[in-house]
Order: sequence, then structure tokens, then C-alpha cells
Amino acid sequence: MSLFARTSPWILDAHGADGQSVPPSVLGRLEHYTRLSWQARRRHSIVEVMGLVVAASIPVLAAFAVDSRLIAILGSLAVLIAGIRTLGGYKENWTSRTRARYAIEKEVALFAAHHGRYTEPGAAALLVEAVEDICARERDGWVALRLSYEASAVVPKPAS
Repeated sequence: MSLFARTSPWILDAHGADGQSVPPSVLGRLEHYTRLSWQARRRHSIVEVMGLVVAASIPVLAAFAVDSRLIAILGSLAVLIAGIRTLGGYKENWTSRTRARYAIEKEVALFAAHHGRYTEPGAAALLVEAVEDICARERDGWVALRLSYEASAVVPKPAS
């Protein structure tokens, strides 16, 4: 059983106004964003816990007069973990993909309730279109975030 089916099993039983079930492409997108959201959440949690453990161990080791080289190594490891946190963008990925997942679930719920634009036959095509728009917005946001990281790393040359 897929991850999203365990978290939102009602989606598999949802039907539109003309009795059509949720299109496979929508289920695929939902499963994709559910999986990516959980992966990013796990990675974010692992990196955060590692950073906390390493950072918290430095003053403890210093208090017990442990070799300063070990403390220096742990300090370097703390900086490395902070860099991985920034470069990985796991928290941003988690929130963005979770937001997309919830938006897709909302559209499926409206489809299943035969609400708004989903009251007429052919609602499944409208659902696919809405879900593809959600996915495109999420991808555009992801690209914009990555480009903003690159732009901030480039320092413009002063005018001569």
C-alpha cells in the first residue's frame, strides 16, 4: 500500500460527478509529492538532530579538557552540517512539497464532493488540469528558490 493511501485512503474511493474515479495521473502526482515530502522531512530531521548533537557536544568535551584537536574536528563538523542544511534546503523542500500535496488533496476533495467546477461531466479532466497547475507552481517555486541561492552567491562588480 502506498504512503498516501495510508494517510488519505478516502482518495482511492473518490468519484466525480459523472462517476469517474480519480485519474491515475492525479494519484501518481499525489503519491509523488507525499513521498518527496516525507523524504525531505526525514532528511531535515536527521540533519537538524546531527547538528544539535555535534554542537552540544563541543562545550561538554571542552569542560572535560578533551584534546583540543577533537574539539576542533567537532567544530568543523558542526560547520559542515550547517552547510549541508543550507545547501540541501530540506526544510524548504518539505514545506513546499507538503503544501503541494495538501493542494492536490483539496482539489480531489472538491472533485469527490462535486463542488464548484467539478459539478459537470468531464470533471476528471478539470481535476488533472488543476493538479498539473499545482505541480507547475511548486516546480517554479523550487527553481526560483535555487536561483535565488545562486544569485546571492554572485557579487556584482563595481562600476568603473
